[in-house]
Amino acid sequence: MKETVLIPDLKERASATDPGGSFIVQAPAGSGKTTLLIQRYLVLLATVDKPEEILAITFTRKAAGEMRARIVEAMEMAGSGAAPADPGEARTIELAQKALERDRARGWRLLENTARLKVLTIDSFCASITRQMPLLSGLGRQLSVSESPDELYEEAARRTLSLIDRDGRKADALRLVLRHMDNSVGALSKKLVDMLRGRDQWLRHVEGGIGDAELRTRLEQGIKNLVEERLRLVSSVFPEDLAAMAVESGRYAGDNLRAASSPSVIAGLAGIKEMPRPVADDLESWQGLANLLLTGKGEWRKAGGVNKNIGFPPGRSGNEAELNKQAFQGLLEEFEGLDSVAEALHGVGKLPAPAYSDGEWLVLSALTRLLPVAVARLEEVFAERETVDFSMVSMAAIEALGPDDAPTDLMLAFDNRFRHILVDEYQDTSWTQATLLRALTRGWEQDCGRTLFIVGDPMQSIYRFRDADVGIFLEVKQSGMAGIGLTPLQLKANFRSRPAIVDWVNRVFDEAFPTDEDPVTGAVGYSESRGVRLDAAGAGVELFIYSGRDDNREAQDVLRVLRSLPEGESKVVLVRSRAHLIGIVEALKAAGIDYRGEQLEPLGERVVIKELTALLRALLHPCDRVAWLALLRARFCGLSLVDIHGLTGSDHNRPLWGLLNDDGRIGELSGEGQSRIVTFREKMAKAMALRGRVPVRALLEGLWIALGGPACFSGDDDMQDAETFFDLVSESGIYDSSSLKWLEKRVDKLFAMSSGKGANPVVLMTIHKAKGLEFDNVILPGVGKKSGSSERRIMQWLERGRDLLLAPIEEVTEKGRGGLIYNCITGINRRKEEYEDLRLFYVAATRARERLYLFGDLNKDAAAVKGSFLSLIDPGIYEDNIIELSEPDYSAADQGNGAGAPALYLKRLPAGWEGPCPRNAILTGAKTEKSHENSQGPAFDWAGEEARHLGTVIHRYLCRIAREGLDRWGSERLGREARHMATMLREMGFGSEEARSLAGKGIGTIGKALASERGRWVLGGHAEGSAEMAVSAVIDGSIRRTVIDRSFVDKDNVRWIVDYKTGSHEGGSLENFLADEKERYAPQLDGYEQALRKAGEGREIRKALYYPAIDGWVEWQG
Repeated sequence: MKETVLIPDLKERASATDPGGSFIVQAPAGSGKTTLLIQRYLVLLATVDKPEEILAITFTRKAAGEMRARIVEAMEMAGSGAAPADPGEARTIELAQKALERDRARGWRLLENTARLKVLTIDSFCASITRQMPLLSGLGRQLSVSESPDELYEEAARRTLSLIDRDGRKADALRLVLRHMDNSVGALSKKLVDMLRGRDQWLRHVEGGIGDAELRTRLEQGIKNLVEERLRLVSSVFPEDLAAMAVESGRYAGDNLRAASSPSVIAGLAGIKEMPRPVADDLESWQGLANLLLTGKGEWRKAGGVNKNIGFPPGRSGNEAELNKQAFQGLLEEFEGLDSVAEALHGVGKLPAPAYSDGEWLVLSALTRLLPVAVARLEEVFAERETVDFSMVSMAAIEALGPDDAPTDLMLAFDNRFRHILVDEYQDTSWTQATLLRALTRGWEQDCGRTLFIVGDPMQSIYRFRDADVGIFLEVKQSGMAGIGLTPLQLKANFRSRPAIVDWVNRVFDEAFPTDEDPVTGAVGYSESRGVRLDAAGAGVELFIYSGRDDNREAQDVLRVLRSLPEGESKVVLVRSRAHLIGIVEALKAAGIDYRGEQLEPLGERVVIKELTALLRALLHPCDRVAWLALLRARFCGLSLVDIHGLTGSDHNRPLWGLLNDDGRIGELSGEGQSRIVTFREKMAKAMALRGRVPVRALLEGLWIALGGPACFSGDDDMQDAETFFDLVSESGIYDSSSLKWLEKRVDKLFAMSSGKGANPVVLMTIHKAKGLEFDNVILPGVGKKSGSSERRIMQWLERGRDLLLAPIEEVTEKGRGGLIYNCITGINRRKEEYEDLRLFYVAATRARERLYLFGDLNKDAAAVKGSFLSLIDPGIYEDNIIELSEPDYSAADQGNGAGAPALYLKRLPAGWEGPCPRNAILTGAKTEKSHENSQGPAFDWAGEEARHLGTVIHRYLCRIAREGLDRWGSERLGREARHMATMLREMGFGSEEARSLAGKGIGTIGKALASERGRWVLGGHAEGSAEMAVSAVIDGSIRRTVIDRSFVDKDNVRWIVDYKTGSHEGGSLENFLADEKERYAPQLDGYEQALRKAGEGREIRKALYYPAIDGWVEWQG
């Protein structure tokens, strides 16, 4: 922090470090909440008996790492007597000094054992719970967690849909839902995937054996409670002095419409004598009143809109009809300006009757039977793939702790262990995570010696798409956690931004944020901040608001701002959607401005990936005409369009590989075209001859290099993208064109590298990615644009306290006309999204330290587009500074070409290009490198080709098992590997039948190792364990490179060198066989030992040969 004025919240910050109190702290952007958390942690360290009694939970690895590092840094500064930079740091060091005194008194030695500081992400904490109680968690053995589980959801959806031809209630439910979706299997599959992503929100409500009748009663009661809550609201705001006039006008209009047999809901007011009650039975009367007083847009009806359609027929001067009409028009004038009443009444018109129609219930009942089936299939996929998602880990952790009335031993152990819990970023908590925290604090009471410290900022809750619910923060703030009352603390100081930025943010968002907080809709009130920096006077916010849309003009103005910024200051362009960056990225490229992107450009859109994909498809399928045409135009071939047409235009039937080998046809092309094709054809022919004989990755990568692929791209990012693609090819086990689907899906979900070239590039990222970061200069383009709307779910749900609302989507043939219950829940969820958009804008604006720039445009009506960030700003803030697009505001030089986009040129290698010669070896004084295996291995080879290749594959698997751990390699998984092993053998040149036969032998050999006590010892976890351990050393003046199959240090501190031998033994003495093998391979393993000694290994070393096929073992020392 820099020099500051008087801090406005010193009292609250001091209270937060009271070790005996429990608090919930609202910490707006820039308020120094991480510092406060660290100070709290240090205070608690000075009071506990063990550091493990304190648990700090964050939501990202970065946040956890930063918090732990800053705790350690503070203790190191306290220990070294370092001078603090400001009063805040002085306070931190003072608390760290007391923590160090406790550390010395208790002998913790925390600076040497930082792992005792329990600062964990919520996901890692859940994983630790499931590891401790694998059976109770329901996961069994420990499974890996997938960062991109959509493939698992898709497989579960496919398996669910496979029930279509079966019998039983589950299959009946599937068929009914499928008919509801117009028999679109693809559409239903997508909806199921979406539901599986958020299953932790709804699963607990639809499983548990509740009968249909009981479930329907419970759900309809929830709808009734919602309806009556909203009716109580409108009843409370409806002006009492206007009620009698409203009833009289309503009765008159209702009587007229009923007499005319009108279907209008206003007819329901016929005979009304008093204001409707706030109960569900009077809903139709309230809706009639709303339709009478308001237009369809929710605005008060104007006098000119009073006519016979709403129950006021024309009359003559002085007669009853005219008098009633005039009275109603006068009533409408009284309502003018009462916007809160209009808003409440308008909401009543959208409320559903508290009962499902028979059709709705039929579909909803089927969904409540079908969705648990999809979850069961997902759990099958998890078990088979030995991979789960984060939701599964969280739910399993809760399961492992047990219910409130029957806590597990682990829960009781936690209850005794943790005395203090700190939670960061609580505004981004999901229901599952909140349930876990409630479980950890169950049984806690006020003043019991345990404390809970929650920090967050509901104004920065922006992760609803990850199931975060800001309402959880609001509820805990209002009601506390379990039996613990939490004292609310509000921080106000902003140490980050210029006071001018803070004042602008206060002015804009105090008006935009809702006045009343509501946990159901996510409505959060605004809390002002106060800028406390003394070094940053002056304006800090500049707006560029255009009279119409011109993305090119906006991009050029962004460039102008970027060029004007001080050298050395950080700068970021933040957008709501990646699409808002397209024009800016092109402008940056054209202007040669260095930039770094954060997950902006899909990997598959990069030219290098497009060319590699075409190359792979062509290798796998010579008849893939589109792929071959793409190669002819690729940078490494670079054939002109005229030559491509000359080669292919008159023959649409022959494969292009055949055309490329037609010398007569080639001779008709241009001289340069002939040269390019001959070079390309030569490289491709060599690769085509190797198909099926070498691994696909090696073939693809080697061909790309030979064609000059790396020379076509100058940036490190392109090379990294290519390496990512090659790695995916390896993982996919591709062997023909039919197996490309998995690879394409993976590529679609990855993003390209854009790391920037200089030390201070312009950073481009989405606002969500910027959460928790800060920059000197923040540029927000596209504030006049709105983002896309979310898809409609197959089932909408909403939790309101103890109530649950559920409704099925409308039939596909009635798209957009869902039932009232579905639309009501959708409306509430849409309101949640609108409030989150507002908070997203706040997060973006508060990232700036020095300057904030906003760029946006108005629509043709000179108004902000509804749903855009600009629509959230009071027009009075910018209406005097609107930029008219007719103004010549930038030079032709800034515009590039006439269209404002950079000119496109064909990038290709020059004809006759040749790759560079290999560099000379570095002279070290040592002799040429030798492979230790070749120089000291046996002088003869027992094995044939099949045995050698199978041995290679088995070696790979044994090393993989040692790396991943035995607990992940059960018999079920091993059996599933047979297909992959056969693929590996096919890549080595074996036919399908040979590959399958050899794979069976390989799986059997590995299975023996996994079943053997000796094999499990070799492959199990050990200190300093390594598989395929590479060691290089200079021995006798020569560089020797060795690769040791398995090496580790046992419990007796002995270093082991183990070499796998995959051969078998038939006939004769096994003892004699092993003795002969020892004699044969001893020189090779002695060389391994010599290399390790050269590398500094001083412990005792023992060597061994391990034969998994026969469980053979021979060892020696010296």
